[in-house]
Amino acid sequence: MRLFIALNFDDDFKDGICNAIERLHIAAASGNFTLRENIHLTIEFIGETENIETVKKAMDFVKWGMFVIKTGKTGSFNAGRGKNCWIGIEKNDKLYTIQKDIHNLLLKNGFTLDNRAYKPHITIGREVVFKDGFDIKALTEAVPALMYKVTKVSLMKSERKYGKLSYTEIYSICCTE
Repeated sequence: MRLFIALNFDDDFKDGICNAIERLHIAAASGNFTLRENIHLTIEFIGETENIETVKKAMDFVKWGMFVIKTGKTGSFNAGRGKNCWIGIEKNDKLYTIQKDIHNLLLKNGFTLDNRAYKPHITIGREVVFKDGFDIKALTEAVPALMYKVTKVSLMKSERKYGKLSYTEIYSICCTE
């Protein structure tokens, strides 16, 4: 099973992200744009495993206090036939701390994880080819900063259903004050 730990968002926050996705879609000649139901912020990508109980226990052990995140700049990187586009999250000590804590717990429990520096972002498009003259940084000015109070962290399963990428919550932890 392909797993990751993530923040899922309420409808108001998703509305703002969907606005950015729509602007990106208009500016693109082609691409795969994130579906509303798949909008999330990955805290830790775990990958293929059947060891779900160990992941749940690690999540139970972390102190998931409530905190607020705020979107920041937009950006992209080369990927396949185009660019993967994202909305960044402003530096947030609480987010970095919990990511580091869950990452280290999973490593101690035998998981093989990516050791690159954590760069929190919300993916809004994959393999996007821009129309001539468009600069992804223009989205930063066009989309107002969004704030979100984190009250829950989810263990998600990623799979393809009928050719469509689908994410399903299989466990969650409520964040305390």
